[in-house]
Amino acid sequence: MNYRVLFFISFLILGVGIVGLLNFNSESPQTNKNIQTTEKPQYKTVVITTAVATKELKKGTLLQKEDYKLSNLSLNVLVTKRDEASQQELSESKEKAFDITPLLNQTGNSLSGFLVQENIASGSLINPHFILSPQDKAYVQANIDPTTEIAYVFPIKASESYLLTTLKSGSYISMYANVHKPTANYDEEKNDVLNQLIKLIDYVPILNIESEKTSFLDVKKDDYIIGTLVLKLTVKQLKQLYQVPIGTSFVVLPAEKPEVTTVNEIFSIRQLKGLQ
Repeated sequence: MNYRVLFFISFLILGVGIVGLLNFNSESPQTNKNIQTTEKPQYKTVVITTAVATKELKKGTLLQKEDYKLSNLSLNVLVTKRDEASQQELSESKEKAFDITPLLNQTGNSLSGFLVQENIASGSLINPHFILSPQDKAYVQANIDPTTEIAYVFPIKASESYLLTTLKSGSYISMYANVHKPTANYDEEKNDVLNQLIKLIDYVPILNIESEKTSFLDVKKDDYIIGTLVLKLTVKQLKQLYQVPIGTSFVVLPAEKPEVTTVNEIFSIRQLKGLQ
């Protein structure tokens, strides 16, 4: 074989070898980089809040504090370089579906007054999607059966400002008629009358409370309207209010639980007219 041909082949083999070495050196850092990024997964502990139904909750129920029990649950969440990725990992976990922390942040660490939209078995975790917050715009309409119930707006006067600080959506009230009854020795000049509260409606749920913007001078006027209560009344209850004698003032007081009423406690409209 010609020496020139052998020399050319040798030179070609040498060139291929050099190129191969250069490519190997350029890929080595990338390989090392890949090895370095493959690290042992790290986890962090995240605490969520869940609620357990203490009894069977039927659709349409307004939650009260005795209907549920709050508890904290610790979860191990994968730590990544971006916090958003970690949150995504948490949202995909089964337990995260029952985290009610966002709802509690809306209402001051309580689920009282929330509307149950699906039946919930006793002892089960409450799914946040099964209850509706009083802060939701659809809350009032979701609570009302338009065929038998009314969302009745009750005005709050400045003299009744205690209602705004005491009550909240989901609370219950009783409504009374404030009747002026003459004393046994009635003297018209001395205006000897006794104020008597007569219960008209018992244990009515509050669907919404709104405060009006008022000035200091307006608040000093006892009859000035400073807010409203939206009450859930049946058509029958509303008829009772409209049958009360004209000029009768109403008084609203908190009601913690249903009260056992007797004939003497709730007057008929005819009896009420007789006291006017």
